[in-house]
Amino acid sequence: MQSQIKQKLLTLSLATVASLSIPSQINAMGFTGAYDVGNFTLTNSPILGNGSVDTTNAATGSIVLNGSDDPTNNPNIAVITDFTITINSSRVGTVSFDWSYFTLDEPAGDDTAGYFVNSNFTPLAVGELQSSIVTVSESLSLGDTFGFRVSTSGNIGERGEFTVSNFHFVPVPFEFSPIFGLATLGALAVFKKIRKL
Repeated sequence: MQSQIKQKLLTLSLATVASLSIPSQINAMGFTGAYDVGNFTLTNSPILGNGSVDTTNAATGSIVLNGSDDPTNNPNIAVITDFTITINSSRVGTVSFDWSYFTLDEPAGDDTAGYFVNSNFTPLAVGELQSSIVTVSESLSLGDTFGFRVSTSGNIGERGEFTVSNFHFVPVPFEFSPIFGLATLGALAVFKKIRKL
């Protein structure tokens, strides 16, 4: 009887340690989990801009970032529309996506679209009816700021529509950490104590 109790306590202790020490990160297809659209922030700079984001199909990996277009109230100003997320420990890894861009603005070069990591902007589209030839892939580290951007130099004409599709997140591979080591030592201490009972 005492042996069975020891065995159950040992099993419970090891299961608890294992559940606390193994990260719960998994691959995510679409804007879900750590990359749920609710974790992103939409900004227009300056705030006079009226850019927006359509997240109707976010769960399947697609969003549409719409650039600003307000010729009536705020013509002839440059506006940047960003959809941004800060990389915490659950978001460290690699994101990948396809994209397409559409605008009726003339001249077409007035609007651009792309993505950025921190202050490094990568333009993907300048002009109309462009799309990805290869999937974009970017590694993100703890503390990074990642986002999608549509900018307009005049805030008139027609808005740029930047579609991000097939969004996918792969977390960094599991790495042993000091926390895991301490948890393992704790489990061994519990095991020794149980054996003495």
